[in-house]
Amino acid sequence: MVRIKRWLLAALVMSAGVSGFMLTKGTSHAATTDPQTFISTLKSPVTTVANQYKLYPSVMMAQAALESAWGTSTLTTTANNYFGIKGSYNGASVTMKTAEYDSNGQLYYTNANFRKYPSAKASMTDNAKLLRNGTSYNTSIYSGTWRENAATYADAANALTGTYATAPLMEVA
Repeated sequence: MVRIKRWLLAALVMSAGVSGFMLTKGTSHAATTDPQTFISTLKSPVTTVANQYKLYPSVMMAQAALESAWGTSTLTTTANNYFGIKGSYNGASVTMKTAEYDSNGQLYYTNANFRKYPSAKASMTDNAKLLRNGTSYNTSIYSGTWRENAATYADAANALTGTYATAPLMEVA
């Protein structure tokens, strides 16, 4: 068994798949159990937004896939929220039960308000702004994900662990 960060694993899988698909027009979200359909549907907004904010499209796609369960999560299908961003967006939010990990890696459940977006692209843009602007307490907390600070998509994916990603490492064969 090898211990690997789930962000890195997903980014490695996604890096090969982002470039080979066409956007399916007319969809507001990418609810599917088929990864290729998910990638195809979100390729355009992910690529546009990631490039605009100088982030890696493969990492953004991987993060969206993981956080939204390939677009099938209730949060994504009801609120176009692909990244689990809490709070409200232009006054719109939904309250949902969420699984969180504490600083000791222990899982617990709580209810939280999550941002409700009008489109997938709005969710991608808000996530990109969060990665670029950080939080009120640390504006550079996600600077390791920026292309100018991460030599590879793997470096950018690793930078999410312990900051954006709080889930513990996973085991893979």
